[in-house]
Amino acid sequence: MKKIEQLAAVTLLIFAGCTCSKVAYSNKTTLSPGAGVGTYNVEFLVEDLTSPQGSRVVGAPVLSVIAGQEGQISVGDGLSSIYCTAEVDDSSARPTARTSVSIKKNGRVVWSENGTVVMTQ
Repeated sequence: MKKIEQLAAVTLLIFAGCTCSKVAYSNKTTLSPGAGVGTYNVEFLVEDLTSPQGSRVVGAPVLSVIAGQEGQISVGDGLSSIYCTAEVDDSSARPTARTSVSIKKNGRVVWSENGTVVMTQ
C-alpha cells in the first residue's frame, strides 16, 4: 500500500509541474494631454519578459480619455487579448489616471495589473 501512495504523490507532482507555465509581463503607462480640452492620452506598453531574446513588446495600445470618464480598449480576439482601462482625474494641478491591464490567453486571464500614473508634462 505504501508504494501506491508514493506513486500517487509522484504522479501528482509531475502533473502539477506540467500545468504550470512561467508568466512574466510588465506594463509601462504614460499620461499626456489629448487633442481637446479635458481629454488625455493614456499609452500602455506591455512586454513579455519570458522571451529568450529578452523583453518583447506584445502590445502598445493608446487610449484617448475624457476626464472623469472611463475609457477601454481591447487588442486581439476574445480568446487572446490585451484589455486596458483608464480613468483620468484632472481636478488637481497634475492629472492622474487609474489604470488596469489584463492579458488573456486561450480565454483565461494569465496576468493583470492595476496602477496609477501621474502626468509629468
